[in-house]
Amino acid sequence: MKVYLSGPMSGLPGDNFPAFNKVTSMLRSFGIDVVNPAELNPGVGRPGPDASPREVRAYWHKCIRVDTCELTYCDAIVLMPGWQYSDGAHSELSTARDCGLQIVMLEDVLPREMWQGVPFPPVTLLRGLRYGEWSEATKFEHFDNVEGRV
Repeated sequence: MKVYLSGPMSGLPGDNFPAFNKVTSMLRSFGIDVVNPAELNPGVGRPGPDASPREVRAYWHKCIRVDTCELTYCDAIVLMPGWQYSDGAHSELSTARDCGLQIVMLEDVLPREMWQGVPFPPVTLLRGLRYGEWSEATKFEHFDNVEGRV
């Protein structure tokens, strides 16, 4: 199974790359093939703090084009905490739906008790997360459609 990791980046410390990279590493340790947008667009060519809004938007558009192309080759999209507040994640989710990908919340693949050591920005953890049951038996078979929750 090949999954695309989606979540908030813009405006978060380090563009939330540390959390994306740690989650990617954890999922790969379970044998999951992960497409990580932090690896696709590692910040090269990113406009500086004095850049115009037009330059920032052009960079964002370039990144989302690269990400969307890779997303279409995946079987599922995994939504990280805070995805609800990310324009990019909404765009990726829309593409995933259009392409018939399975839509999965991170906690359905990687239980919360394993999140220790993942440097999630606190703001992503405090907003609208679902607190659900997770069992060892469904750990990797829970790539079901969660339309009712997204």
